[in-house]
Amino acid sequence: MKNNYLKLGIIGYPLSHSISPIIQCAALKSTTLNGFYDKFEIQQENLQTQLKVFIDNEFSGFNVTIPYKIEIMKYIDWISPEARQIGAINTVKINKNGTSQGYNTDIYGFTNSIPINYRKNIKNAKILGCGGAALAVIYGLQELGTKNITIYVRNKQKASQILDKFSNKINSYIQIEDINLIKNLEDADILVNATPLGTKGENQNKIPI
Repeated sequence: MKNNYLKLGIIGYPLSHSISPIIQCAALKSTTLNGFYDKFEIQQENLQTQLKVFIDNEFSGFNVTIPYKIEIMKYIDWISPEARQIGAINTVKINKNGTSQGYNTDIYGFTNSIPINYRKNIKNAKILGCGGAALAVIYGLQELGTKNITIYVRNKQKASQILDKFSNKINSYIQIEDINLIKNLEDADILVNATPLGTKGENQNKIPI
């Protein structure tokens, strides 16, 4: 492998909609870094195998998207405190000795997209979905001081178990609702779509409301 040549990519399923390679390759070209960034659409049963392929082929790291942000954690050697609290990762660094480190940059991607003068004014937040992206959004909102967070999901029992890790944040209240019974959006200061709806098929570019 060339010195300082970066092998990078993104894993998930499906990935036909993803423009990550376009964005990341453009980013590489705008710097002094050399390398490539590609997408790897894989089935869940091949998740651990794909990690080994990356390690064996001296990849520098990869991104993780739907639906593997939670599942991939069991195969990563070290996970950052923020990502462990969230319970999901979207970025993996592979060290030269073959070990892996997991991070969650979704937090900062989300919070940094909110205008600075608006961040402290978010009192009521509504989130659609309860996957890895939603967990990062919840963490980010709690860090911003949001008091009331409502999560709209398909499976309230499963969501309750996932969200239990956030219950020790005494400065916020999390409520779980059925996504088919969305209501009272008029009091929302922010509405976040963290579902895969809108990425493929007949519902591409649509949101669940």
